[in-house]
Amino acid sequence: MTRPKIHASRGRSAVLTLALFMLNGGCASTKAPVIEKGQTARTFQRSVTKSFGGSYLIYVPEAYGDEERAWPLILFLHGAGERGADLELVKKHGPPKLAEAGESLPFIIVSPQAPENGWWDSSYLLALLDEVMDTYDVDPARVYLTGLSMGGYGAWDLAMRAPARAVRGHRADLRRRLSLGGLPV
Repeated sequence: MTRPKIHASRGRSAVLTLALFMLNGGCASTKAPVIEKGQTARTFQRSVTKSFGGSYLIYVPEAYGDEERAWPLILFLHGAGERGADLELVKKHGPPKLAEAGESLPFIIVSPQAPENGWWDSSYLLALLDEVMDTYDVDPARVYLTGLSMGGYGAWDLAMRAPARAVRGHRADLRRRLSLGGLPV
């Protein structure tokens, strides 16, 4: 089989045309950023989608639904010993223990369970709060946060990351109150 002969000038012309096409961005998917040496200020924007799911206990007062009103909500975060996939563990301490004992409490209690060997994730907790507040009649000005041990750490972390959401019941600015002057601990 013989190869077709390509005239040398046509071959160079085709290579030159292809090179110019690529330089003009014809085949390139994106332009490389200009790299400046030294320290420079840059900005970026990206969309991130994250899905959450998990188990939680919810206590709803007997009087819920009897009258149209918004209810206060307590988000209770347990300690390290209650992590896992058994919600019964969450009932060992704090507000879930009171609810399990049959106490009549005048607020909604949400008690999520952290995964085995996991820690509290602020994004997860905010997504859970959104879910509960979309489902139940919750007073957004009376959402309270508490926790024990690892849950205390999670409560502080959530309060620092989203002070307007996590400590709605406290009227003063959290950053000012972190000096502990008047901070209810």
